[in-house]
Amino acid sequence: MAKTVLVIDDEDNIRECVTQALIMEGFAVLQAADGNEGVRLARKKKPDLILLDVQMDPIDGFQTLIILRKQTESANIPVLMLTGLSAVKDINQATELGANGYIIKPFDVDRLLLKIRNALNAAP
Repeated sequence: MAKTVLVIDDEDNIRECVTQALIMEGFAVLQAADGNEGVRLARKKKPDLILLDVQMDPIDGFQTLIILRKQTESANIPVLMLTGLSAVKDINQATELGANGYIIKPFDVDRLLLKIRNALNAAP
């Protein structure tokens, strides 16, 4: 059975690019255009991994991650942050909040897929 990845990003083109790459690699993909929708999908569908953008409205990726980690249904799902924020403070904040990795946009698709596979292999 294919592993499922939830892509939470408010940029349509990023969501579509990542989705196509994941589908070509045999993953099932769920999409959410904001953090609230992402939290609902994570709770309902329980994906194997979440790719989460930081800069979104009405709640940003950090706030979304806090909610995901507090909910029983999503607390243990690996989360990779996928964002244009490259400051050390942002990376540290993501790590402190429980992110399993941090990928800076623009990203290399092969590197993204490698990080996804590594995170899935490390998941309990």
